[in-house]
Amino acid sequence: MGLRCRRCVVVGNGHRLRNSSLGDAINKYDVVIRLNNAPVAGYESDVGSKTTMRLFYPESAHFDPKVENNPDTLLVLVAFKAMDFHWIETILSDKKRVQKGFWKQPPLIWDVNPKQIRILNPFFMEIAADKLLSLPMQQPRKIKQVMMGSQG
Repeated sequence: MGLRCRRCVVVGNGHRLRNSSLGDAINKYDVVIRLNNAPVAGYESDVGSKTTMRLFYPESAHFDPKVENNPDTLLVLVAFKAMDFHWIETILSDKKRVQKGFWKQPPLIWDVNPKQIRILNPFFMEIAADKLLSLPMQQPRKIKQVMMGSQG
């Protein structure tokens, strides 16, 4: 018995979908992945109403995630720095909030079900940067120094 294929769509947060009337077509996908705080409320006819998964980083987390997401939406943290992990820990465990180290203040109170939170392994972002974008991979200084020392 084979597995049924699932169709997915990634919906960005640009203005390109405005007045597109693609909402119904987007909702027909099995999985709808949205990025950052892309608005849904008020734009359903253009962007659909279904959100299966929302990828975000702390600065792009919507202050009221229930407004722009479905009740069962998975919220996936794409961490770019150590402070991102610290932020999610303080939010989920109700510890003293992190307020420094962000270019824009992330939510200090975030009404989410911890069971709906996932964290994307940073390794996948590294691979994407290397393979898809052909960006140079930076190595830690110690490794560079050892390599330079052994060559010269």
